[in-house]
Amino acid sequence: MTEFPAPAFGVLGPLAVRHAHGEIAVTSARQRVVLAALLRSANAVVTIDQLADLLWNGRRTDGATSTVYSYVMRLRRTLGPGLGARVRTNSGGYVLRAAAEEVDTGLFDRHRLAGKRALDEQRWADAAAEFAAAARLWRGEPYADVPADALRCDEAERLRERWLTVREWQNEAELRLGRHDEVIARLRGLTAEHPLREPFTEQMMHALSQAGRPAEALGVYESARHHLIGQIGLGPGPELRSRLDAILGTWSDSDGDWDLVPAPTRAPTPAQLPADLPDFTGRESVVAELGALVTADARRQTATVVTITGAAGTGKTALALRVAHSSRGGYGDGQLFVDLGGSSDRPLGTGEALARLLRGVGVPASTVPETEDECAALLRSALAGRRILLLLDDAADADQARELLPGAGTCAVIVTARSRLTRVPGDHHVALDALRPEESHALFARLVGRDRVAAERHDAAAVVAACDGLPLALRLVGARIAGHPGRRIATLARRLRDESQRLTELRSGNDGVTARIDASLARLPGGGPVDPRALFALLGIIAVPDLGPEACGALAGAGVRDTEAALDLLVDLHLVELDQAGRYGLRALPRLRATELAWHHPADARTRAVERLVRWYLHSAERADRLPTPHGVQPGQPVPPPSTRGAARRWYDRERHCLPSVARAAAEAGLHEEHRRLATLIERDRTTADPRRAGAYAVV
Repeated sequence: MTEFPAPAFGVLGPLAVRHAHGEIAVTSARQRVVLAALLRSANAVVTIDQLADLLWNGRRTDGATSTVYSYVMRLRRTLGPGLGARVRTNSGGYVLRAAAEEVDTGLFDRHRLAGKRALDEQRWADAAAEFAAAARLWRGEPYADVPADALRCDEAERLRERWLTVREWQNEAELRLGRHDEVIARLRGLTAEHPLREPFTEQMMHALSQAGRPAEALGVYESARHHLIGQIGLGPGPELRSRLDAILGTWSDSDGDWDLVPAPTRAPTPAQLPADLPDFTGRESVVAELGALVTADARRQTATVVTITGAAGTGKTALALRVAHSSRGGYGDGQLFVDLGGSSDRPLGTGEALARLLRGVGVPASTVPETEDECAALLRSALAGRRILLLLDDAADADQARELLPGAGTCAVIVTARSRLTRVPGDHHVALDALRPEESHALFARLVGRDRVAAERHDAAAVVAACDGLPLALRLVGARIAGHPGRRIATLARRLRDESQRLTELRSGNDGVTARIDASLARLPGGGPVDPRALFALLGIIAVPDLGPEACGALAGAGVRDTEAALDLLVDLHLVELDQAGRYGLRALPRLRATELAWHHPADARTRAVERLVRWYLHSAERADRLPTPHGVQPGQPVPPPSTRGAARRWYDRERHCLPSVARAAAEAGLHEEHRRLATLIERDRTTADPRRAGAYAVV
């Protein structure tokens, strides 16, 4: 590892300036803002306008330019002749000349990148040394004493994320070196400070397991699971569950004598439900409806079964827990909970799920049968005549859930899943949608605090709107704001307004909206006449409100039947919405992800898809326009049969609201002739259509 002298400038903590004779105190707050801005963009020009925006937090004042000149001049004097000469005037602004290792952020990045190269090459000792050197540069919150929101919030958070990633990589390297105790000591603080960052929890479990402390590792998992469900209404992700499985597998294979305590003669009544969310908001009618079904005391031949399905992040588990907790008084023999892991790449096997349920009702592990059929039969026997409520969370599909249903009419089952479970015999199926706007606002206010929301009412509304009614997104942004009392809602609102960065903001560690959408996409089969994953990406190319199956076929370059088969798979996983008119659309956040994925496709493939859709609309519209409908009757033209006239009218009624978007897409794709012809049709239709429809048109 290359050794470097201490950097001359530091922002990884309070602003610091050093030279050969000691430190230089920059006591003026305005000078600290100017210096911090120049250091953030070292060796690049920072314009006077950019400096003014930072100095006055976006609220410019009269005479700002001359005031900036004054602050720069005073900063040069404060830095002295040597360092002050580094601040040079350039066209329209200023530039601070400094080598990368002279600024602590640049030196941090050198160590970070060198460590990552060593980590990738499995040079564990070199990687650990580089990461440790990077971590030593961290003196506290970046830009801690710099009164500029864009630096102290936006830029500081970017640096903080890099520091946390370095800590993850450092832990990984040191675990490879067998430094369990050091990693455990470091992770005590990191997991306490960042309880939602699952990689830290996974590493803590790994370190404890390697140190011969598997029971503590399992305790860490259980604590993390309760915290995740309590904070964001969702259980651990696939990495944590995989680590749990690895520890349990090692434990069961060990030659050690783990069962030293005699089993109790009577198993305790199971009460396995995770904690209910104290800030659960909305869904009142659904909670009441499902609660009434679950608690109904009717004589039944089979168990009461309700299913809750919906897109990733809609709060299915939170709703199920609210219903289960409100109903548990009617199930005095206990409540069972199993996370089936259906949205992960390793769903829980049916045999293991049955074994967990059997152990939950007191069947000794040594007497659990080996075959799934025998386990299912024993479970039905164990539940017969008992009032037990089962919550089967995150089922992979109907087959997985159906194998776990009890036969006793005295039991009730709540099943959650992302995919539709129409083949699960049940009393009620709920397809969970996004929260209503008023519910979203209420949840955000409960997470952040009503006073803070009232103080920044407009920015709070912008944050809520960007979350598109998705409880996961609201909880992620709510946790970020609530965890930092000094952070302004306006800062996050500004970042969420940028659609190109919105999904980046809606994440926590390795989890977030993008990760949940991608996990759903990963469950789709690949290949076939129309690849559903490729079709999902294509739907993000053109921002049309919705599309019919024929238009989707044109976009995919395939027949309607094959396209609808792929669309059905996307609809089943709630990645695409199907309305009552048989049209397909994307909600705002899935559309952003589809657009991102579309850019992973070759440029010529994107261009061909746009051309196909544009020309399908153009040719269909022109064909309908030539018919003697209210949209273009030509003198002397023969009158077609009424059915043809009706078909033309129905086509316009279905598709007219999409034509402006398609015309804009044609213009953006350079299809100028197609754009001209579409614009002509739209204008003609605008002037001849029912005046009540005028509001449906936008200027092309």
